[in-house]
Order: sequence, then structure tokens, then C-alpha cells
Amino acid sequence: MVQATNERGEPVGKFLAGTGLKLLDSCSAVTHSDREAKKTATLVWEAPSELKGKEAIAFKATVVHKFDQFYTNIKSTLAS
Repeated sequence: MVQATNERGEPVGKFLAGTGLKLLDSCSAVTHSDREAKKTATLVWEAPSELKGKEAIAFKATVVHKFDQFYTNIKSTLAS
């Protein structure tokens, strides 16, 4: 799962539909739509039109390797 947030940690923008993706618009996130293992994923995110030019955005991810092996709160650097 990947989520886009602003500097205050609030969900912003939306991900666009893609093959094998499930959109979670209520929290500005996207996840996979099937149980198949993934080596890569291509995600396209659209900023909201009201986004202030200097407001930074970060992406936060959770990756599951196995049922009992997963990584949470993987954060990108803030981008503005």
C-alpha cells in the first residue's frame, strides 16, 4: 500500500487507476488488487488542484514480503 500525505500527515491527491491496482480514494492510497507476487509496480499520482505551490508531499508505504514478514511506515523524502 502507498499513501500520499502533506507536511501535516493528511492524505492528499489521488492515484490513477492501473492494471492490478485497487484505489483507496478516501485516504489517498493505492494497493494491489490480487494476491500475486509483485517485483514492480507503476503508480501515477495526481496532485489536487488546490495544492499550494510550496507545500511538500511525501509517500508512505507498507510492503508485505510474507504473511509474517512485512515492512511498515516506509517514507519517501518530502518533495515540493
